Amino acid sequence: LRETIDTYGSDPAYRWFDKEGNATSITWNEFYDQVKIVSKSLMALGLERDDKVNILSYTCYKWVLTDVANMSIGVGTVGIYQSNLPVDCEYIINHSDAKLVFAEDQVQLDKLIEIRENLPNIKRVILFNGDAGTDDWVITYDEFLSLGKDIPDTAFEERTAQVSPEDTAGIVYTSGTTGVPKGVVLTHDNITFTCQSVYNSATFYDGEEMFVFLPLAHVFARTCCYGAIKTG
Repeated sequence: LRETIDTYGSDPAYRWFDKEGNATSITWNEFYDQVKIVSKSLMALGLERDDKVNILSYTCYKWVLTDVANMSIGVGTVGIYQSNLPVDCEYIINHSDAKLVFAEDQVQLDKLIEIRENLPNIKRVILFNGDAGTDDWVITYDEFLSLGKDIPDTAFEERTAQVSPEDTAGIVYTSGTTGVPKGVVLTHDNITFTCQSVYNSATFYDGEEMFVFLPLAHVFARTCCYGAIKTG
């Protein structure tokens, strides 16, 4: 990411459509600034290296931002398909030893509330979109972003320096041929190698854009996003 920022810092990094259908974009420099904000908010909530965080959401910019921020400080991202039933969500959340869940909207939040009593390790739910209400267990993404405002950039940089290639970057749960989903551990080295393979398997031109439509719980969609960071 830092290499891409140094090379393409002022170029568009991500573009998405708001509720009115208008395209919004940010540069790589702006993206990195936001990564730091999210990472510091995770630190403020007590997330340590090798902790796990679930994202229960369909593909969106906040999914990508949260994922990269997690990995930047050694926290592993565990995606959950937005189509999963509450009982399936419960299994993955507990099996992955997650500490936080990021939920897309009220639909996904309702699933978590249904199984709340069976999620003893979840400290907080952060809602990408919608109103968190008066329940202290749930906060909005904007409220979450304000938590790390007093943490200096030096603390963030110290955490990134501790992350090693062998650390868990994320766990991808397969549907499995039989029984419960199987969690596949991906290290930072796994992702870096895959990005290098993508980079050396095709020709990428400045100004090209990639359209992501697969759920980001799917490893191919994640590969596309990490490949985009590698290629700029």
